[in-house]
Amino acid sequence: RPMLPDEDRAVGHRLAGEWLLRSGERDALALARHFSLGNDPDRAAEWLLAAADQALDANDFAGAIEHATRAIALDPPF
Repeated sequence: RPMLPDEDRAVGHRLAGEWLLRSGERDALALARHFSLGNDPDRAAEWLLAAADQALDANDFAGAIEHATRAIALDPPF
């Protein structure tokens, strides 16, 4: 059973994502997950697209498609 109310948990994930960014985190999937769980779909989409780029750089074409598809499903404004 969760110890925090849903909104508090979402705020915690957004704050964690911000802290990770300030700390230099470059794992785009980790950042996307925190912003997604933080109910910030636009920022989650931004980092899912970055994860798609990271996957392409690693020749992980299936991963790139998966991450890009998830980003598009969030219907970002960009």
